[in-house]
Amino acid sequence: MTVDLHPSLDHLILGASDLSRGIQFIEQRTGVHAAFGGVHSGRGTHNALLPLGPRCYLEILAPDPKQQTLAWFRTLPELTEPRLVGWMVHPNNLAPLAERLR
Repeated sequence: MTVDLHPSLDHLILGASDLSRGIQFIEQRTGVHAAFGGVHSGRGTHNALLPLGPRCYLEILAPDPKQQTLAWFRTLPELTEPRLVGWMVHPNNLAPLAERLR
């Protein structure tokens, strides 16, 4: 799956209360299975990733049950279904994007 997004966009963050449910949510809607990405040690989350293009991806982010403290995206456990909770941009050449957003 390739999506034509703004070149400064690095990734979209889909929050879920449970990583397996977040992966299943995307797979049911796209037919594509996101791969486990890793653990954010000390932040209380883990993720799965799905490429959207050459420099862009979807991150499915959920609380990691093996970690006791959720240090960011603290509302993830309250989500009744997965939803977009954030986005990140590439750190280079942000001035044109900032001007466009203004």
